[in-house]
Amino acid sequence: LKHRQVVDDLFDVKVLDPAMGSGHFLVEAVDFTTDRLLHFLNGFPWNPVLAHLKETRETILQEMERQGISIDAGRLSDVNLLKRHVLKRCIYGVDLNPMAVELAKVSLWLDCFTLGAPLSFLDHHLKCGNSLIGATVEEVDKALETPEQASFFHTSEFARELVAVDLMRRIGELSDVTPEQVRESRREFRKAVAALIPAKTVMDVYVSRWFGNEPVHKTAGAGLKPEALKKRKALHDFALDFLRADTCKQWLKHPESLDKLDGNDRRTAETALSAAKEKRFFHWEIEFPEVFFAPREGTTQVVEKKPNAGFDAVIGNPPYDVLASEELGFDVSQDLAFYESAPVYEPAIRGKKNLYKLFICRGVSVTGLSGAFSFIVPMPLLGDDQSAGVRRLLLEKTGLIAIESFPQKDDPNNRVFPEAKLSTTIFVTRAQTKRQRFILRAHPGRLIEDASPKLELSPSEVLAFDPENAAIPSCTQEDWGLVVRVISLERIRRMSEVAASYQGEVNETNERAKGTLTSRASAPVILRGANICMYAVREASQGEEVRLDVKKFLAEKGKDAKAFACKSDRIGFQRSSPQNNFRRIIAAPVSKNSFCLDTVSYVTEESSQLNRDLLLALLNSKILDWYFRLGSTNSKVNEYQFNALPVPTISGDVRNLDWKSLLKHGKWSELTKCLCSACKEPGIMPTSVGEALAEMSRSIQDIETKRVLKNRSDRSHLSAESQPIQDAIDAILFRCYGLSDEDARYVTQRLEEML
Repeated sequence: LKHRQVVDDLFDVKVLDPAMGSGHFLVEAVDFTTDRLLHFLNGFPWNPVLAHLKETRETILQEMERQGISIDAGRLSDVNLLKRHVLKRCIYGVDLNPMAVELAKVSLWLDCFTLGAPLSFLDHHLKCGNSLIGATVEEVDKALETPEQASFFHTSEFARELVAVDLMRRIGELSDVTPEQVRESRREFRKAVAALIPAKTVMDVYVSRWFGNEPVHKTAGAGLKPEALKKRKALHDFALDFLRADTCKQWLKHPESLDKLDGNDRRTAETALSAAKEKRFFHWEIEFPEVFFAPREGTTQVVEKKPNAGFDAVIGNPPYDVLASEELGFDVSQDLAFYESAPVYEPAIRGKKNLYKLFICRGVSVTGLSGAFSFIVPMPLLGDDQSAGVRRLLLEKTGLIAIESFPQKDDPNNRVFPEAKLSTTIFVTRAQTKRQRFILRAHPGRLIEDASPKLELSPSEVLAFDPENAAIPSCTQEDWGLVVRVISLERIRRMSEVAASYQGEVNETNERAKGTLTSRASAPVILRGANICMYAVREASQGEEVRLDVKKFLAEKGKDAKAFACKSDRIGFQRSSPQNNFRRIIAAPVSKNSFCLDTVSYVTEESSQLNRDLLLALLNSKILDWYFRLGSTNSKVNEYQFNALPVPTISGDVRNLDWKSLLKHGKWSELTKCLCSACKEPGIMPTSVGEALAEMSRSIQDIETKRVLKNRSDRSHLSAESQPIQDAIDAILFRCYGLSDEDARYVTQRLEEML
């Protein structure tokens, strides 16, 4: 018995692929787990597992002899037999496609083929269902809780059903090395399924509240999403009412029969059973009870949630599709309503409902406390604003260990998926190492290479770098070291604390439809991103001019509408610039009575605590362009990225700082030394230094406004007269952020490399 316990403990490893497809990941999981077990077992000349494998080998040979078949015993190696046990006990998979489930079985059978033994029974661990649509026992219990009945599932009736845990465990212990053992596995599985039918049916009815049994308002009779229950009490929630009724408890004894139900109860039950079949509801705790429940210590009659409920490893390559009726070609409104109301998916709801984001949430929820979780997903997970919730989930609720990114997408022979032009990333988490440091590597091609640059960082550093979006940067360790130094400065603030930006007030598509755009030559040209250059607004380098009928445009706008931002002097910056552009943040002054398309963002005098010209100098500086690039994964310059930019605190002053005469005579080198010497405390910009930087910004504006460009390439650099002033601004700002001359040279070099 003691030896049996050792064997059971060794095989008590549960590996899941919740979107297994044809089983490629699970085949690798079998091979990997087998290799690790063999490596461990080879350290012990004799052990119960090898004795168990020997017993299995002898059983196969005896069965072959009984059938009059002769086989080579040498082909029944420990590797073959161990793989067979790993497959039967350790491997779990789910897929929505029934054919995929069958293909996965075939793939695993071929990988674990054992001469002389029948194919292993796998139905208990490889299942067809929707990994994303289901409920938990706790969730249903809470919804059904009443003063008279505190816990629906903990009644004696349902406690008996959960004894199926032992039946499922028994199936795993059967080696399936004889046809009779396979038949026994199948018999035990049918018993377990039958025992769980009442519990599963209760959960099916509960989930049907989003799929046909939606609560209905008493007066209007309109279907409402179940979460409306929290706000509106005057509802008929037929599903919950039915589950609380005695008629339901009687029906659950034979849920296949609806004869004894009538009226609303029958309609509710029929709808629930139909929806569960169509959508393939999958309640993880019911489908794999042995993973989540176990007998209470000291008893065999009471089953309770395991302290470490969940899988030891969750792996896979989930689908990347966007869940949208327009893109998929069929109605997914019910699915979306379910996901939007389920707390487990809250991190994935921001922006487009990419399936991989939902699967990440599901993966986190079914991973055990000491388990590991790893997916390969699109690389936008690391920085895209629509993935911010899921990224924060991984940073705050799991222990990230490693991220391997594969940005290459243009070369089909050297990208991860040859058939898809897609950058990808692999993340690995372990639940018990929360908030520790993790490793990020970017690889040039489709392979993980030891020589690839490595960045070590912590979740807290990432959240400090980008508090709103939690973008995980891809940069060098030296870059990150400088970032941490800057954001750790006590007096460094965020741009959101001192300025608010807004998207341009004119949406070309909407305004064209309203008829407020005009071709009249006397009407003002609306500024677009291409008009915005460093320190100056110029003729657009691309696109056709768009003019605005101002009177018609303003006529329908309220007094407080941002359309009236035209009455203020503003700082505008491009909302989009290519990642290999000469700069990512490009800002210019926008004068009163100008209008901006939504390809321009702006800051008004009223929305900024900073002097307008000083803000312009900051936005056009090297240090903020470098900082921005580290967290940018696309061409957009979004509001949340603007908000996260670090800004020194303007405080105090320096006496006898004679900078005005130096500026007046253009002594930029001496002016730089003078102002840098005044910046004594990192993170603080003395008031007089801020005033000097604002005046220097105005000098560049004057020069660039008068400058006549000879060709398009002149737009990507300042004039020879302006550049020394900009160099001085950059040097002074580096000092304000606490960077040395050596640090400043490094940042300058990195900006050149980023192009």
